[in-house]
Amino acid sequence: MSMQTSDVESTVVVSIPRRPHTKTKSGCLDCRRRRVKCSEEKPECRACSRRGVECQYSLSTYRRSPVSQHADETSPASASTSTSTSTTTPGLPFSQCQCSCHHSSSIPNLSLLPSPPITTTPLCERAPAIFSIEEIALFQHWTLYTSLDIYKNSSLASDCQVGFSQSALQHPFVMQAVLSLTAAHMAYLNPESRLRFIANAAQYHNEGLKGFREAKAQNDDSIAEALFVWSSLNLLYVFGVSSRLSESSCDDLDWGTRGDRILGIGFIPMILGIVTVLESYEYFQALSFTSLKNILSVGNLEEIQPPEEATDSEDEQFFQILAALNGTSTFRGLEHTHSEFANMARSCSRLDLYPRGKLALGALTTNGVKAGFDSEHLVPGAPGNHVLEQLERRCFKVGSYFLLVNATPWSMTLSRNVSYQMRQFKFPKTIKPGTSNRIYIQGKGHPDDAGEASYKFKDLPGEPDFELKYSSRKAGIRFTKLRTLNNKRGSFHELAWHWDNNFPFIIASSESDPQNPSLWPWLVSSNPPEDWMHSIYPRIACLTLRELAMPATHNSGSSRFHRKSWLGQPWNTKAQERNISEQLRYGARWFDIRPSKTGGKWATGHFGFSLGNWHGANGEYLDDIVEALNYFTSRNKELIIVNLSHGVNSDNFKGKKHAWMTQKEWDEVMTKLEKINYRVENRSFVRDVTKLRVSKLIPNRAAVIIIVDDHVHKKKFKGLKQKTILVPVELSTFADKGFFSRSQFPLFDEYSNTKHQKKMAVDQLAKMKKQRKSPKSKMFLLSWFLTQCLHPIIPNAKHANRALIELLWPAMSPSTYPNLISVDAYPKNADLVALAMAINYHFAPQCEVSSASSMDSSFSAS
Repeated sequence: MSMQTSDVESTVVVSIPRRPHTKTKSGCLDCRRRRVKCSEEKPECRACSRRGVECQYSLSTYRRSPVSQHADETSPASASTSTSTSTTTPGLPFSQCQCSCHHSSSIPNLSLLPSPPITTTPLCERAPAIFSIEEIALFQHWTLYTSLDIYKNSSLASDCQVGFSQSALQHPFVMQAVLSLTAAHMAYLNPESRLRFIANAAQYHNEGLKGFREAKAQNDDSIAEALFVWSSLNLLYVFGVSSRLSESSCDDLDWGTRGDRILGIGFIPMILGIVTVLESYEYFQALSFTSLKNILSVGNLEEIQPPEEATDSEDEQFFQILAALNGTSTFRGLEHTHSEFANMARSCSRLDLYPRGKLALGALTTNGVKAGFDSEHLVPGAPGNHVLEQLERRCFKVGSYFLLVNATPWSMTLSRNVSYQMRQFKFPKTIKPGTSNRIYIQGKGHPDDAGEASYKFKDLPGEPDFELKYSSRKAGIRFTKLRTLNNKRGSFHELAWHWDNNFPFIIASSESDPQNPSLWPWLVSSNPPEDWMHSIYPRIACLTLRELAMPATHNSGSSRFHRKSWLGQPWNTKAQERNISEQLRYGARWFDIRPSKTGGKWATGHFGFSLGNWHGANGEYLDDIVEALNYFTSRNKELIIVNLSHGVNSDNFKGKKHAWMTQKEWDEVMTKLEKINYRVENRSFVRDVTKLRVSKLIPNRAAVIIIVDDHVHKKKFKGLKQKTILVPVELSTFADKGFFSRSQFPLFDEYSNTKHQKKMAVDQLAKMKKQRKSPKSKMFLLSWFLTQCLHPIIPNAKHANRALIELLWPAMSPSTYPNLISVDAYPKNADLVALAMAINYHFAPQCEVSSASSMDSSFSAS
């Protein structure tokens, strides 16, 4: 039996003739995924109708490129078929290939893309492929978005955008690789059309693979650049289809088990395919003189270095191997990977880069096209899958950071620290007062990894303690002898565990004499109650709004998506996952409401104007928001602030840049919001609401403050000339009904306008330091959100939120702290509430309020 093995795709081909048969690919995607016969009725086949699922078909056909056609003519399988037979290849609706921005964006200049030069490439490589308008639209998406997402480095992103695109215009098989990766990118950006896009991507990939094999057989160094580009794009594509994005939807990729696709048959051979292209000295020399030479440099090497806390020798060595720093031949711990892995690393050591590739491990660290396009869905630690456990232990690293914030006047002392099968579980002996401590925890990827660490307060009566319990990527706090607000002794609170990121626990107190506490509750922590303001009323009663801290949400009503405009999509418009009712329940108290008239009704909206049109969509209806506020305040005595701004009439867009609300429309909105209960009425005489004390607002009831921060166009005559000016919304009719102007609510509110988390953090913390010189300074809104253009808002907001407590806490002091902590993707774990309570207890001025009757029953319960 003769066997033929390819180093690009490690499937084994046995030279036994197959029975001729006809394989139809015209059925719907769901039937093809399930491998059942499809009745092919349109728009919905009988099987999908019976199962109640969405029925989707592949889109339009196009004429095959000369490379793929030539490959079929020369292959044994096609020798008996007519050369005029065409193959269906998916297209893409032009409207699906567009992206819109979270705020504003600049579109890359297409003039950067030079015309392809005339070369002496063989006709089968140079002949222009005939693509439909859908393929042209898909290539446009690659040029404007996907190509720029592959690298964090802006100069390398430009090289990728120009160099890869130029190669695709010259070589049809490279164009197929570009289209396959872009279609996979679109599947990530459009989850509702995931099946169609990933099926399209698979067919593009198969067409390109045929052309690559033929081009590689020529042994012509003049096409080294094309082979290099195809191999790089192919590797990214393999990472993309290794997650749930295509776990059951790529029938054409028969790669066996999920583990094989990620590591054995799918992952390693793709790296070896790049090695095959580059191990030739002639190829390497040819590439060194092309426009892509910059991609062969190490670049952001720190991205693949192991964390300082990870002291395991095997992990350090693994990262060194992937970085190809020394071409070492020692590969301990990698015995479950492909046997050629060591040879691959050594043969490529002269490149200083390509085992990690900027496209191999680099695919795991990019902004947009990242591993699996949905990295949170990888589950390498599944029981019984040793290969995947090995991958996670060596590459993904089963580790995270326990962020312990001690916002009390007392030290914590480590009393117990035990672990089982943990690589890293070391805790500091003492946690000083007022500090945050980031402690790295790493398991081995086994289901029974476990650890426990206990801290006690020796300065408190009875030396109460609490315990961190970790077990197989789950963590929580056991309140052993300690009790805090809403947490009884012996209770357990599960923390939100995040891979390679922070899971915080916060505990705070302002009590100087715990033997005789001056107020109750005097000790608060994570897992606060729903009515957290009322619960800590004795501590915050004397504070003015300028001295108070509370969580806030940005674009609060954008959890819903309907009646979109132009390029608005859920991924670039929705800024929240939870509606107003849920945000209230999880502790948010400031709401950013942006009224929008849509279909004659009033809702919230998230819109921006660019390229001659409005883009975005509408969110929650105002009636639903009013109902949510009234239900919540009927049960909780909390202070709520509603900020109204950015009002638009989306019914009148039609390309009009100034489709803002009129004074009459604002009167309609305020009339509707008059239905909100517990508004702070009869306070129109107050010049500065932020100087009111909490005790004047919620002594024994809820309170809702409504701020109108917007302008309307007003016509003004100067002589015979008419001029349009912007004036604040007129509130005279509603002044005593709980509505206040922005002039009555002085506030510093300025976002960073950047998509980079580090830049945003530095900018916001610098502004806070400059604006907040004392607790009596103007209120400060911390805009802890990113301005997204090419990436989904919510996933990136979650990453920013997990870094919030770690970066904010060291930057605060009794004179400098934020009043409003505004975020996208507001979490449901109440960590931001715990942070706000810690600020109010640890940094805000002390209150002289003491009342035994105000003791919280849930706190005093043992």
